Amino acid sequence: MEQPFRRPEPYDEFVASWPLRSGDPFSDRMISLPKFVDSTTLQEPLEWNATLLDGNVVDAVAKLKDEPGGDLLIYGSSSLVNALLPQRPDRRVQVHALSIVLGTGKRFFKDGNTKNTLELTRAETSSTGVTMLVCEPVA
Repeated sequence: MEQPFRRPEPYDEFVASWPLRSGDPFSDRMISLPKFVDSTTLQEPLEWNATLLDGNVVDAVAKLKDEPGGDLLIYGSSSLVNALLPQRPDRRVQVHALSIVLGTGKRFFKDGNTKNTLELTRAETSSTGVTMLVCEPVA
């Protein structure tokens, strides 16, 4: 029987490539962190230290924020950012940008989002050219 088509998700791409990147501190940290995946097509069990989020993603992320362990990192999911940002505009936003211009692709922030005014509080560039920007909400 033929399997239905499933578009690869960012998780699929990450699980295929990140484990191959071991050997530098940033990659090793990313590999070791627990991952929580928002998907309507993936099923448990997931590889790569990952857990599938259940139910409403906004509620699931709110529960994660209540647990000990520090900040949550959203990696490769503009749809998740767009779902969460209107719910908590008082949160710090940290953006990591690669120094590459593709010229085409999906916009990170969708049209119609509420305006969130942020102040750049820190900026640094890694040895591999990744620019890290930390922005705090303006009161």
